[in-house]
Formats: sequence, C-alpha cells, structure tokens
Amino acid sequence: LMYVGGTVGSGRQIISWVHIRDVAGAFEKVMQLKANGVFNVTAPHPVSMAHFTHLMAHRLGRPAWLPIPGPVLEAVLGDLARETMLGSQTVRPQRLTETGYQFVFPRMEEALSDIISPVQ
Repeated sequence: LMYVGGTVGSGRQIISWVHIRDVAGAFEKVMQLKANGVFNVTAPHPVSMAHFTHLMAHRLGRPAWLPIPGPVLEAVLGDLARETMLGSQTVRPQRLTETGYQFVFPRMEEALSDIISPVQ
C-alpha cells in the first residue's frame, strides 16, 4: 500500500463519525426505551479533517504529507467535493447521551485501533 495522501482542503472542517458497534448499541438502547423522535447517532467527539488524517496515517504507518487543496477537489468534483469533503458540520449525540447510552468507542483513536490492525 503506497498511501501518501494528506489533509483534504484546509483541514479545519469537522468530521462527525461513529463506530459501527456504537451504531448497533445506540439502536438497541433506543429500541429498549421505546423512545420516539430524532437521535443523532454520532460519536461524542468529532474531529477535524487534519486530526483524522494524522490519526489514519499513524495507524496505517504511512506518511500524510501530500495535502489535497480544496480548489483542486472543487475543479474535479464540483458540488460533490463541497458537500462531502470540504464542508463541515459538528453533530453531537445529545439525546442519545441523555438516555444513558455509554459509547464503546467515544474517541476516534479507539475506533481506529479497533478496526485497523497496526502496521508492523
């Protein structure tokens, strides 16, 4: 694997994310409570694109020195780049947390450690 990627855009955009085990756990909790309404199923600690890039590169044992400028992505992908990679939205699981749900993987470092084996 020759990963030499880097931060996408400015790196300041916020990524809300969640581990699949917490998705399942959240659904189970909400169903047990027979709760109604909207629940944001995201981890309680979103990260910046720059931090995500750093964590991923570290976990994969690869460099992350080649940034991908936002204007290049916009030129190639147009609105898709703005909506999926260059945009930013901080989503927090307030209602889910209020139910008492305890995240198995509240931080991205823990989630990546679970899903990606360290490179030897």
